[in-house]
Amino acid sequence: MRFLDLIEVWDWFARHGIPLEGRVHVVPDPDFVPILRVQYAAGSRSGRELSVARDIVSRLVDWDSCILWIVEWGIWESSEDWPAYYAARGAIGEKRSLQNAPGLLAGPADREELARFFAFAMENGWDAYLIPARAGAGTSQQVFTSHDEWVELRERSA
Repeated sequence: MRFLDLIEVWDWFARHGIPLEGRVHVVPDPDFVPILRVQYAAGSRSGRELSVARDIVSRLVDWDSCILWIVEWGIWESSEDWPAYYAARGAIGEKRSLQNAPGLLAGPADREELARFFAFAMENGWDAYLIPARAGAGTSQQVFTSHDEWVELRERSA
């Protein structure tokens, strides 16, 4: 598992054939339809974020790499726990800021850590993508979590 700067994030998406909209969001693809949407909180941390994140990560199938890309933060500043987030990053050797390294690249053996960092995005009210890939291409699944306290697992319908 390693953190990626923005250029590395963009390169990962390009190499895996996943188009980006203005280099700030994954291009909405009508072939991906929501199969699960969870409202995990209502105005403040619920304590459910980590269990929901673990459930979502466990539902991702057949991937050899997965990127967690935090695309927006600072929306609900009062809910952001920067010391806890940076302590977790530091515990795995990352010294750069979220702004300088907004991506996290994980392998299948990193599921628990991936879920933990995905839960940080949920707890802190950040918008983030969780995009799995296999054999150099995106899979049939994508995940998005919103600062409005919901997470959605999408699957390719076609």
